[in-house]
Amino acid sequence: MDNTGDPLPITVLAGISGMDKESLARKIAEGSGRPDQILSIDFESILMRTSGSADIATFLDIPSARTKARHIEDAFGVLVEDI
Repeated sequence: MDNTGDPLPITVLAGISGMDKESLARKIAEGSGRPDQILSIDFESILMRTSGSADIATFLDIPSARTKARHIEDAFGVLVEDI
């Protein structure tokens, strides 16, 4: 909630790998008038870091679905901590 007691809006941006979501989020923050209220999190980067993969293609080449799921769960854990 903001200082008036009104709930703050939440916007989630999603896009395909390789799309420059960070640039779009930066433009939204700059145009919002409240850039201090903007939190930009790049899930793909978190996933690459937690899985040790160099890129999304490498991650997708992991043969075990169970291993991929564990990496995704780990990445969501980091995301929740960031939020």
